[in-house]
Amino acid sequence: MFDKCEICGRYADLERHHVFGGCRRQTSEKYGAVVFICSECHRNITDEKGPDIHAEWQEKLMRENGWSTGDFIQIFGWNYL
Repeated sequence: MFDKCEICGRYADLERHHVFGGCRRQTSEKYGAVVFICSECHRNITDEKGPDIHAEWQEKLMRENGWSTGDFIQIFGWNYL
């Protein structure tokens, strides 16, 4: 079964991508900062050829959780804005 890629909109077998990866992967999982994307977008985003979704997700998480920028930095250790 194919689903729609959250970046390009193409229907494909999707892969799970943690928006804030590496040492922040568990925190991404905890707060739902996970997107389902096609393998091409996943390859591009990890090679930094794709869109930078960090700022968009920071704003989304701050809005949804009522966090300030300082709150976000305390939780994720970085400011993407």
